[in-house]
Amino acid sequence: MSDNDEGSVSVATLTAEDFKPHIGTVFIAGHGDFEDQLTLVEVIPALRPATQGFRQPFTLVLDGIRDDAMINNMIEIEHPVMGAQLLTPSATGRNSIGGFRYELVFG
Repeated sequence: MSDNDEGSVSVATLTAEDFKPHIGTVFIAGHGDFEDQLTLVEVIPALRPATQGFRQPFTLVLDGIRDDAMINNMIEIEHPVMGAQLLTPSATGRNSIGGFRYELVFG
């Protein structure tokens, strides 16, 4: 993983391989008064190959614990290893514990 000047990882350089060791760990998502704990449950590489000069696209699947969904907006998502990033999660439905499941797509 590549670090930027602030010590957190640059979202532009993250790959599926960077996230795989963190399956099962918690990411904190926050926007205004909203905060949720999102557990990384799956890392899915895209079926299409990477375009020359770009990373292989991939999707992260995360399970939240709250029963109200985040809005689809830029949300700060923080992880102890990867630092804080502004990302846009999309709720895809409910998870098995009654919270919401989210996807983050990296193109």
